[in-house]
Amino acid sequence: FYAKRKQPVLEVSVTNGRRLSHYRYAVHRDVTIDTPFKRLNTLHFVRQHAADQAGAEVWIAPEYGNVPVKVLILEEDGDRYEQVATQVDIKP
Repeated sequence: FYAKRKQPVLEVSVTNGRRLSHYRYAVHRDVTIDTPFKRLNTLHFVRQHAADQAGAEVWIAPEYGNVPVKVLILEEDGDRYEQVATQVDIKP
């Protein structure tokens, strides 16, 4: 997975079955965030986009198998949606 690579940019192609979209994410390593259950060291992915386009940010926690622990969606109209993990249980 990407956590073992050292490149500062991740390029991703996504399809919805009708259209193929390409995204670039800037990668920030060793970003510490506070969650309701613990302070975590994360990889922070920030989608590169124009000011008038929707954006997204994702924080993943290598300590928990690279589970996303925070997601921020920025809509074109300025609305923001944020989800933060309140608990992570990894079972073998």
